[in-house]
Amino acid sequence: MSRDSKFDFDDNTQLMRLIKQDRTVNTVIGDIIPPSIDPSKVESILDLGCGPGGWSLKVGIAYPKTHVMGVDNSELMIRYSQAQAQIQKTSNVEFRLMDVLQWPMDFPDDSFDLIYGRFLVSFVQPAMWVGLLMECWRLLKPGGTICLTEFEIAVSNNATLDKVQNWIVRVLHHMGLGFSQHHIAIAPVMRRYLKEAGYIAPQYFPYVIDWSSENIEIHEEQVINLITVLHIMKGRIMMLLNVTEEEFERSVGQIREEVEHDDFCSLTTIYSIVGVKPEI
Repeated sequence: MSRDSKFDFDDNTQLMRLIKQDRTVNTVIGDIIPPSIDPSKVESILDLGCGPGGWSLKVGIAYPKTHVMGVDNSELMIRYSQAQAQIQKTSNVEFRLMDVLQWPMDFPDDSFDLIYGRFLVSFVQPAMWVGLLMECWRLLKPGGTICLTEFEIAVSNNATLDKVQNWIVRVLHHMGLGFSQHHIAIAPVMRRYLKEAGYIAPQYFPYVIDWSSENIEIHEEQVINLITVLHIMKGRIMMLLNVTEEEFERSVGQIREEVEHDDFCSLTTIYSIVGVKPEI
């Protein structure tokens, strides 16, 4: 996942957060490759903003005859991914340092059967989406598929969670990310973007992360992820939204306490949006 220098965090904190996030999302989605795609016809895959490489490695292990290329603009993420590929002995998985927003990317036309991206909304501004999708069009073989997995903020029965999530969305909006001041709102617009870039047969595949207090393991991981994101964005939240440090710390403390109540309920929705490059 590409990094924004305006956020205050060290690389190791982000790495650990993304490793846990990878594990949760891979578990919830289940299907490594979207169900609309025939894996036997996929020989080459590009993973955009691969982060710690969890999805790339999982695909490489499941489909050893498929070559997977993961790219990210973080040297730490690439070093970690490469080390994991060696440990897991996945010789069909490769990782390269590359910024997916610098076009053209260093691959020939018609290189991949599948291009995958997860949570790109965290660094791709609205004005850049069509350009990125057109670059992916160049890289896809005729008949190839693009699959983008994105998220929406959680719905819950907790007012404090609603408040801090609103902080996150508003900061992203200030930075030109996302599509609304109240929601991430990428899923509704992605069908239009895919069509503008020339893709056909766009489909949505929705998934839900239930991180209510009764789902202990996922609950704990999601709470840690939320608290980490809030601290990463703390400086921007205080500066852009005029939130005092006292209010910030009080709200984070409330979240830590309130989400542990037995009656806490929350769902996060994830969408995989799939489009196809037409055959010539």
